[in-house]
Amino acid sequence: MPRQINVIASAFVALMFSGALLAASQAQDCPRGDLDKAYCDRDGDLVADTPTDAKQLVNPSTLIFAYTPVEDPAVYTKVWDGFIKHMEKVTGKKVVFFPVQSNAAEIEAMRSGRLHIAGFNTGSNPIAVNCAGFVPFAIMAGKDGNFGYEMEIIVPADSTIKTPADIERNVVDKAKIRTIYKSETFPTTGYGVAHNLDPALQAKIKEAFFTFPWEGSTLQAEFKGQDKFVPITYKKDWSVIRKIDAASGVKYSCK
Repeated sequence: MPRQINVIASAFVALMFSGALLAASQAQDCPRGDLDKAYCDRDGDLVADTPTDAKQLVNPSTLIFAYTPVEDPAVYTKVWDGFIKHMEKVTGKKVVFFPVQSNAAEIEAMRSGRLHIAGFNTGSNPIAVNCAGFVPFAIMAGKDGNFGYEMEIIVPADSTIKTPADIERNVVDKAKIRTIYKSETFPTTGYGVAHNLDPALQAKIKEAFFTFPWEGSTLQAEFKGQDKFVPITYKKDWSVIRKIDAASGVKYSCK
């Protein structure tokens, strides 16, 4: 009897070991770039893929939405109220505004599955993407569709300075200056979803963003100069941020 038990135990251990090897092999076969090991990026768009296994998808009856941390998060409950009602109408689900106190708290909420839709600010977007499975798809823009901001280095119009390396200190006169450098466009807050939401639900959420009526809304009043949401991609529109992070030695390490 003891020998039979040992044989069974050995077989069980062998099975567990082969399963571990298979899991490790599958993990190695999953391209992910800078993404945390919990995610895959088979299409190369630098964000976590939506799971192909239906068991890993979530379709909550209540959707939790958060806007990037501000000094008084409670104030933004009213600012986003009209948008949330529109989201409820389009998705057919209850939507709750979740006021977050910090970028870390917002990232952890999405990573743990407690946050489904969010706006992450410029700098925290890469960490949210790589560590929390955040998939940004929209950004606020003006009527002309332009968004973001650039950094410019300006010098007197008759200056001999031609490049940033030539800069000298002088009194600035706007009538006598010219631009010698303009950066790529820096994106502002990016809006998106958790990667593992049901694809049909993700589509409804996107529809809610792009069909929201801005005219006369509290969003338009709060975010002056912004009149609509426009599509963006993390791969293209956060390229400049990733370049700066790389040059600064920033690592998207997930804790």
